[in-house]
Amino acid sequence: DRLFLVNIFTAGFAELPSAKRMTLLQGLTPLIQGSKTGEAMAHLLGALGPGYVKLGQVLGNRPDLVRKESDRDELIKLAEAAPAIELSAGRKVVEAELKKPLEQVFRKFDPIPIGVGSIGQVHRAELMDGTPVVVKVIKPGAEGALVRNMTTIEKGSEGTGQLAKALKPGIAEIKRISSLEADLRYEAAAIKRAEINFANRPEENVPVVNDQLSTSNILVESVAEGRAVTEMGFGMT
Repeated sequence: DRLFLVNIFTAGFAELPSAKRMTLLQGLTPLIQGSKTGEAMAHLLGALGPGYVKLGQVLGNRPDLVRKESDRDELIKLAEAAPAIELSAGRKVVEAELKKPLEQVFRKFDPIPIGVGSIGQVHRAELMDGTPVVVKVIKPGAEGALVRNMTTIEKGSEGTGQLAKALKPGIAEIKRISSLEADLRYEAAAIKRAEINFANRPEENVPVVNDQLSTSNILVESVAEGRAVTEMGFGMT
């Protein structure tokens, strides 16, 4: 099992540019020296790419594979606290999709994301009329990186150890849904279905999609305050 993890981490590390390798090692050293295993694993997985972030989320929900609850807690955080992209990169995505400067679409746009996943991140914003919204942006290059990562991880899972066998179904599922997650039109459609399904349940707070400002790479929707799935005892992948 240790060999399985070593193989996929080594392969992922080899795919990083040399400068990122050095930065990663510098960040890992104090965590390892401080015996902060969970934080070290989350830091490593976050740096290796979106596929590894998703692997970390799977591991965080598997007490049979990651014994210490504190370590699992750190891995589960990757569902909302993966490495973020700079606002300048997110701005380029929004402006390229909407073909307008950011300031002509949003009166306010918080540069600090309220949540960062493996392939996208979410910002609070205000439309020009003052309507509060949240904006989800696909990270540039995330889809290609995810495919590369999952190919590497899938090859590593070809071993016969207990961990490799236990993770194979989860890895296969991640690979299957990856292309859907990278196209926010599928998420928009799911939100609309939920809005219809819960139309007679006012206690359910379902956001409303802004179709005019939403594309495959950005999703603009109304603010729907609530509790994160991870806070309710459910895992996320």
